[in-house]
Amino acid sequence: MLMLKKISIYWIILAALLLTGAVPLGVVSYRAIQTTRTEVKRAQQDQLIARADAHAATIDEQFRTFESATRFAAAQAEQLLVQDDLDPNEVQARLARYQRDSNNVYGLDSWYENEYDQSAGDRLSNVFVNQNTELTPQIAFDIVATEALDLAFNSILDSDIGTQWIYLTTAEGMMRLFPWHANLNYPVDWEPQTISFYTVANQVNDPRREPVWTAPYYDFAGAGLMVTNSVPIYDGGVLRAVMSHDLRIDVMTEQVLGFKVGDKGFAFLLDNEGHIIAHRDYNPEQFAQDAPLGEEQFILLAQEDPNMESIVETMLTEGGGVRDYIDKDGKKWLVVFTEIPTTDWHFAMMQPYAEIVEPADKIIDQVITGLVALVVFVLMVSIWLARRITRPVLQLSKTAKEIERSVDAETAEAIEPTLRQLSNISSAREITNLASVFEQMVLALQKRMNQLDSVYAMGQTITAQVDFDQTVQAVLAAVGNVVGFDAAEVTVASGEDLIVEAWRGQPDFNDTTGRKYRIGRGPTGMIAATKTPVFMSVLGGEEDMKRTLGYAAAGTGEFLAKTTKVVINSFLGIPLLIGDRLVGTLTLVHHEAGYFSEDDKRQLNKLAAQASIAIDNAIQVRQRESALKAQIRELRVEIDRAKVSEQVAEITTTDYFQQIRANAARMRERVYTRDRKIGDEPDHEIEKGEDFIERGAAMDTDQEPPDATE
Repeated sequence: MLMLKKISIYWIILAALLLTGAVPLGVVSYRAIQTTRTEVKRAQQDQLIARADAHAATIDEQFRTFESATRFAAAQAEQLLVQDDLDPNEVQARLARYQRDSNNVYGLDSWYENEYDQSAGDRLSNVFVNQNTELTPQIAFDIVATEALDLAFNSILDSDIGTQWIYLTTAEGMMRLFPWHANLNYPVDWEPQTISFYTVANQVNDPRREPVWTAPYYDFAGAGLMVTNSVPIYDGGVLRAVMSHDLRIDVMTEQVLGFKVGDKGFAFLLDNEGHIIAHRDYNPEQFAQDAPLGEEQFILLAQEDPNMESIVETMLTEGGGVRDYIDKDGKKWLVVFTEIPTTDWHFAMMQPYAEIVEPADKIIDQVITGLVALVVFVLMVSIWLARRITRPVLQLSKTAKEIERSVDAETAEAIEPTLRQLSNISSAREITNLASVFEQMVLALQKRMNQLDSVYAMGQTITAQVDFDQTVQAVLAAVGNVVGFDAAEVTVASGEDLIVEAWRGQPDFNDTTGRKYRIGRGPTGMIAATKTPVFMSVLGGEEDMKRTLGYAAAGTGEFLAKTTKVVINSFLGIPLLIGDRLVGTLTLVHHEAGYFSEDDKRQLNKLAAQASIAIDNAIQVRQRESALKAQIRELRVEIDRAKVSEQVAEITTTDYFQQIRANAARMRERVYTRDRKIGDEPDHEIEKGEDFIERGAAMDTDQEPPDATE
């Protein structure tokens, strides 16, 4: 204790700071070094798995977007092919541009070369009908009817989702290809309806009538190796045509190989049978350099690299997982893989183990270096803090001594400077800055809370309704508070149909309440079938809309506002789902191009969850009300029967009824006594008459009782 009294307070405080700062820091750092290697290896593996899942999700989203575009084009083509309002004279007039070339191939080549203003660009499609196919009335109709597809094709190409070609092939052999490509590049007797992009979607290969993907093949038009997404188009049970959408392999290769996996690692993509779509060491483009046009490329990774055979088998059977791989040079790799749900393809990322362990060693070195630097920093901070803490303590001690000495000898003016110095020991600048930052944070949180309150209030407005009509109208009102529109409608799923239950819009738009759409047909039907939003920022002008969507044809239009008074340029549709169960759809249109945005779609997706529940609850309430009304009707019948029984009971308890029963009993007794005296059987006819009189008296409540003398 004597030694502590002799040690300066500065050194005591410094030692305390070092004991509470540097020593625990050293202990924690030592433990961290002991566990770093194991934890970093595990973290590297988890990170690689997470990155593989994230990249696979990105690719899957692109495939879904690509498929949605194909579905949209197929829906437009289906409407155009089934329409029946084209005038034969108009068909012949519009066929004037088409003719057979020198090879007897039917198309637009001659018109394009001689009459078309090519400076306007090639944003139009060409038609191919080979030299051996007769131009039947059906093919002529298909050619003219599908001219309007150019608008949808342009919109898909402008969406920049990797489209190389998009084309329609009919069962009769007519093909409409976009963008423009001359027919001279095809064999004169080429039959597109026999090629894989068509046959992959026929009744045999695609009985579920879902979008399907081809194996890689070399493009007939010379655009290189590609895969195709095809959607069948049926007219009843007959395959009418196939809409095909081409994606170049080099686009997928560039994207997949663009995913960075350490310094030497890489990613690769296989189809559902183990064929290479994209791989650093096996480029399908190199294998296809001398391949015939249209030939499929089946490059199996397991055959090219036998060491990968077991991993590929696991990928195809289990979908996702982690495996070790040793290459031909004996180098050990970590391979993580997962499935692309939309296409059933398989995405994998692989990285050398040396790279996975290397960060752990680097981290250990960095921890040691950082620990030394941190200890030095803590020492400096401790010295600074010790001085800062010691100074006011010494000042307080000095002031106390001065006050003690000046109690009797000095006045308050003598110690005033010292007291003023004590009042300025600390600064409020740091506290002011902290208060300012905290105030900004509070304001930001308050703003966010206000936004959440608005969404919550909107949800209450919707879900508070139990009446079905009020509920669907409340949904449209809430949508109007989030996104502006010219017209909007809410449909409810009923079997294979969608029924418009609510509509709201400008006066120029027709009220669509009560209209039915077929699930799987048209844009609204495709929203219900795919259960995914449809967002088109640019649709085109009035005349193009009529040709593309069957806009002016009775019973064929699928858009909300079927009128020739307005122009619709933007379309946004959201499915209403509870889990995976379809409740209905919400669709909006606007006359301005590019009016709706991705943010609008996200906002409506948030609202759609509450709207789906509210509408479903209202439907159930309506059904319960119908059942309750039926029960009330049955209850009324039972009440009426009870009243009748009660009236009968009242009659049978009257004195008049009891008198009749007594008279009848006496009459039966007299007859019975008479018959016994004369030896005859009782007269049953008299008994029957008495019973009849007794029953009649019970029911005839309005008749006056007879006079006793009678």
